[in-house]
Amino acid sequence: MSFKINISGKRKVFANLLAELHEELYDIYQKRNEETGLTKADIAERLEVHRSLITKKFGGTSNLTLESVAYLAWALDCKPRVELIPLEDLNNNRKTYTEYYLSGSKEDKITRTTSTSSTTTFFNTVNLKRA
Repeated sequence: MSFKINISGKRKVFANLLAELHEELYDIYQKRNEETGLTKADIAERLEVHRSLITKKFGGTSNLTLESVAYLAWALDCKPRVELIPLEDLNNNRKTYTEYYLSGSKEDKITRTTSTSSTTTFFNTVNLKRA
């Protein structure tokens, strides 16, 4: 017996965006950890929460809200930025938003978008910059 699970395109896009955000937060954390020795305990203390919550947020086992992203960015000395790319910029590749977003590797998306769009790469939907 086999099962087929249908996941809507919009849900896949949401899941991918969430995964990217978790990855971006953790990458910034690792960079800060290497540069300054910042630990998850330091972040938890700064946010006045338990360290386990920070581990869950960075590990992807806790839902991220805009509020929690802003707080984590603040604790990492970053400014969150969200960028929305018009669909017509993506249509240069003659693919729908969902086809584009779900096709290829991260490197492929960056290369394709950089070569066809004058805007910032689509894959970098969420950027955390130093404050």
